Amino acid sequence: NNEGAAWLDDAIRYGEAVPARLRARVLLGRSYLACTNLDIAAIAASAEEGLRLARHIGDDRLVALLAACLGTARMLTGRLDPILEEGVALGRQVGDRFALAFGLHALGVACMNLDPPRARPYLEESVALAEEYGNRLVANGSLAYIGWALWYEGDLRQARAVLEQAVQGAIE
Repeated sequence: NNEGAAWLDDAIRYGEAVPARLRARVLLGRSYLACTNLDIAAIAASAEEGLRLARHIGDDRLVALLAACLGTARMLTGRLDPILEEGVALGRQVGDRFALAFGLHALGVACMNLDPPRARPYLEESVALAEEYGNRLVANGSLAYIGWALWYEGDLRQARAVLEQAVQGAIE
């Protein structure tokens, strides 16, 4: 991850003259990588600039993905930001399963951390979409949060079964 971050940081630093769409995609890559490392400052910086560019060029798919990243950064600082719902809506609108699954996952995680009763429907839809197109990382992450939501709701037996399913999916 550190090597990838360094390459992306160099591309961002020296790539100001590249087309806006390419720069926004590089910023998305950097922001998404920062999400995997929970690097709030890097997520926010990359996502905010990328989001400005994506909005300017009218690329709703990039806006949806960058909104999920920026919403993740804000969730990690204790805010359930409406940008997450915007990203989910755009993911639906453009029909991009990855953008939608990732956005639903981010919104579900934010709800789990800040408003747990709202989390499960978002996470369940994220799992279904991610499994449909083969993204085990998003599916397993969402399954894990579903397990935690079930635990929070007091359904310990079902929570264990779902968490075991997430672990099994991660090792396959």
